[in-house]
Amino acid sequence: IIAAHDPPYMATAAAAYPQDLFKKVHKALTFRGPTFIHILAPCPPGWRYSTEKTVEMGKLAVKSGMWVLYEREYGKVTIGPQSKAAMKKPIPLEDYLAPQGRFKGIDKKNVEILRQRIANNYAKLAAEEAQP
Repeated sequence: IIAAHDPPYMATAAAAYPQDLFKKVHKALTFRGPTFIHILAPCPPGWRYSTEKTVEMGKLAVKSGMWVLYEREYGKVTIGPQSKAAMKKPIPLEDYLAPQGRFKGIDKKNVEILRQRIANNYAKLAAEEAQP
């Protein structure tokens, strides 16, 4: 929805990567007009995992491809290095899903649906990044 309004700057970030998050917040503040940063902040009670695994859960989200780190600056997409590395060699999606109680009982069919959505999302972002 935000991208449809074409703000001068928008990005995704994850609390598990604080340097990346800080860089994006700092960059967003340099733009005139509205900017937006969508931040993944894992929730232990909602996701049903141990609190001490919060940073790990954020990193697993990125490394599995469930959360893609990217920036869109004046319409130009740039995928972050963490997400590019993850898409070249993603960790098994189950490594991200299994520690979370909210996914207890998820069947193979739904895991495959998630895998396909991850692939489609990344392909769309990669195609946007490739545009001049």
